[in-house]
Amino acid sequence: MRYSASNCGIKHTCRLAALFVALSACALAQDTVMVRSVENAAMFITESGDVIHLLGISEPTREAYSRQECTDVLKKLIQGKRVIVSRDSLCEEDEWYVFLDSQLVNVIMLQQGAAAVSRQKHSRSDEFRAAYHTAKADAVGNWSRSQATELIEAVQCEGLTRKHEQCTRMTHDPSRRCWQHKK
Repeated sequence: MRYSASNCGIKHTCRLAALFVALSACALAQDTVMVRSVENAAMFITESGDVIHLLGISEPTREAYSRQECTDVLKKLIQGKRVIVSRDSLCEEDEWYVFLDSQLVNVIMLQQGAAAVSRQKHSRSDEFRAAYHTAKADAVGNWSRSQATELIEAVQCEGLTRKHEQCTRMTHDPSRRCWQHKK
């Protein structure tokens, strides 16, 4: 079949429309919301009752910094304020980037040591990992109260075996005793 000029114009217009629809679907969905309450270090509730999970972060699992302290960091940042929530086109989960005054709250939580980075893939994964590792290296927030086991180099256990010889195990425990001789 031969294409006439009018057929090419229609096909070209249809292709452009399809491209526009595809690009619109890939674009970040974005909305401004008022934060009613903060539930934990990675989740809050909007004034309309929607639950918003922060993309790419989770509550730290370490016990050095209490979960309440991590939650309090997010409360101080966003509770009672208007924030912009934005989806990531790479993420299929119902999680959001949260912006306050053009700053990414997700990254701020990582920089302040009040959240851990999740393994979820998204457009800013590298930026999130860098913020997390910097906070850990600088001993910020959750990482400032490092357990002694992380700060002490491995040493040989000072415990004695049944044959009254020094134990050969290595330990990070401040008591300088391995799990078996710590009792």
